[in-house]
Amino acid sequence: MSRRSPLVAMACAATAALAATAVGATAGQTKTISADKAKLAFSTKMIVARAGKFTLRLTNPSTAKHNIAVRGGKLVFASVGKTVGKGGTSEVTFTVQAGKTYTYFCQVPGHETAGMRGRITVK
Repeated sequence: MSRRSPLVAMACAATAALAATAVGATAGQTKTISADKAKLAFSTKMIVARAGKFTLRLTNPSTAKHNIAVRGGKLVFASVGKTVGKGGTSEVTFTVQAGKTYTYFCQVPGHETAGMRGRITVK
């Protein structure tokens, strides 16, 4: 093995690390929350996000059906995930803007007013 091999390996590792960082930056952010098993509530009421692509994922351990929907910011219409039963996952992906606030909620009739809502603040 030549003396250059360690240098080449270090250069390759540095290039790979930069590429991974770039992929992570363009891939966006994902936050997973859960519906409460026993009551109409989410596991998280407040989320802080960075501006850019954002995915909000809801897991449902409850026997009641739930979904995840988001409104606010500059969204013209609410972004709505599918309604799922126990063991299902509902998600929405949208672009969040710095300085804006969004509300996430369960769109099943009566669930939002019963407490299934939270807030996303974008820094």
